[in-house]
Amino acid sequence: MRFGEEARPPVELTEIVGQLARTSCGNIVTRAIDAVNLCRDGGVRAWHRPCCLDRAGVIPMKMIATVLFVLLVNALVNLGCAETPAADRATTAASAAAVDLAKPEVPGPVAVSPTAKLALKLHAVGAQIYSCAAVTDDPAGSGTTYRWKLKAPEATLFDASGATVGKHYAGPKWQYKDGSVLAGAKVAEVKAPGQDDIAWLLLKAVSHEGQGVFTDVTFAQRLNTSKGKAPADGCDASAQGHEARADYSADYLFYTGGV
Repeated sequence: MRFGEEARPPVELTEIVGQLARTSCGNIVTRAIDAVNLCRDGGVRAWHRPCCLDRAGVIPMKMIATVLFVLLVNALVNLGCAETPAADRATTAASAAAVDLAKPEVPGPVAVSPTAKLALKLHAVGAQIYSCAAVTDDPAGSGTTYRWKLKAPEATLFDASGATVGKHYAGPKWQYKDGSVLAGAKVAEVKAPGQDDIAWLLLKAVSHEGQGVFTDVTFAQRLNTSKGKAPADGCDASAQGHEARADYSADYLFYTGGV
């Protein structure tokens, strides 16, 4: 083939550049050198040479820039350096998901059925809102005291990445960003490990609204609570009807099945 005629890309060069996208970081430099050497190697068939060399027989900057560009892209894609086969990457991702959604070990009263499947885990940060109310101490109504009673939770829900995905409010209800809403009712509770933290709960779904991640949820747990207890004082006849907010955080786990 004469210089100036249209030339096919050299097969060897095409193969090596393709391998750059699949090779491990340890072989990148070697592969790049191989690709360049193909252009100046006297053993390369004559019809390949016009694709790589200029009229003076020198490797053009365009060729060098192309190889360096491929190396840069490969380095960005393979930040971990050694390549992980596609099958291994899929297995690793699946394993990570399985670990993330593994059922936690919790006290018996707030545990779900063995057949229940953990579908979603969210973190809540907000407040437990209490109202000062009169409470009759005995059925005869001979005495009245005043206590802080839970009025409603008010919290923002976050996913594992820290993104805001919903809210938790009176009902109790949880609303996801897709519009689906879950309403629950308490089944059981146990004291939290920390004396200043609100109880851990098991709740069952009593109603659903909309279509989305909460549509098929059957049970929910409130775990890993921090703070949120009602004030120890400040509720008396003069404060009846007043509200108090107690900051809290907790993990909410949502399950399907297990009914």
